[in-house]
Amino acid sequence: MANLEKTLMEKAAGSNRLDPDQQRKYLETFQERVICDIPVAEAKEPTVKQALPKILSSLKVHYSPLYLKISPVLPNDLQLAYLKMGKDLNIPTTIVSDECSRSPFGLIVHTDHALELENTSIQTYLPEQKEEAPINTKKGFFRRLFKN
Repeated sequence: MANLEKTLMEKAAGSNRLDPDQQRKYLETFQERVICDIPVAEAKEPTVKQALPKILSSLKVHYSPLYLKISPVLPNDLQLAYLKMGKDLNIPTTIVSDECSRSPFGLIVHTDHALELENTSIQTYLPEQKEEAPINTKKGFFRRLFKN
């Protein structure tokens, strides 16, 4: 009888999850399944938005199945843009519940099995940006005379 009461109380309290704090942080998935995480601030940047379709296409070749989770913290226009991007690439994409609104991540790309990747930051997948060449400045007489 006590076992039945315990089961009823557990079911009434909600779903039984393994490590719910980790699942809330990683937008309803586990850390070991994450392939690429994108913080909220970076998910709002236009460079990430432009590079993401190419990144997702290359990740789709290497990892199967691939999923995209979108944070509810992102603005609605960005949520819809990322949702459309996932649909165009045939990647199951979802906007997670408000329960994950405290997550530092705006987007999570993951799979359904454990990978244990070391570095999952978006910076590892973004193309390197070329630094602009410094502008040549004329050195004055005294600067040439007293070299630093």
